[in-house]
Amino acid sequence: MPIQKQYAGFFSRKIENAMLTRGLRIIDLSDRIGTTYETARKLVKGQVLPSRPLVVVLSKVLGLGTRELRRAVAADRAHRVSPRLFWLQQGMNPELELLYLEWEYLNDEERKRITDFALNLATKYSASQSSSELQFQSVQSGKHESH
Repeated sequence: MPIQKQYAGFFSRKIENAMLTRGLRIIDLSDRIGTTYETARKLVKGQVLPSRPLVVVLSKVLGLGTRELRRAVAADRAHRVSPRLFWLQQGMNPELELLYLEWEYLNDEERKRITDFALNLATKYSASQSSSELQFQSVQSGKHESH
């Protein structure tokens, strides 16, 4: 069965990482940004997106750039409308969403292992394609010779 992972969102990942760096809990965040615990929880879990004024407050509290957070919110809004179209507009394969989302959180060794694995598969696929093409050409040339 394929792995299914819920899309958390670019915005929520940014604020969650900033909270971890600063040792903040959701209750701490809600106090500092002036929202209820439930609103802060939904922001962190990617269930809601902030208003423009709340983005400014969050950027100050978490030490993140306002522009960076606004871009993350815009990306999440676009992704919510059509995840497939979102990735296609980025020039990326929608089937690789999980890899795109997790890549920045992998360490160098994990990235290398994934890259090596993908290159190995591509090499095997390329070799099998070449072999298949040669067999097809051989069959085709055999048909032409028998006529």
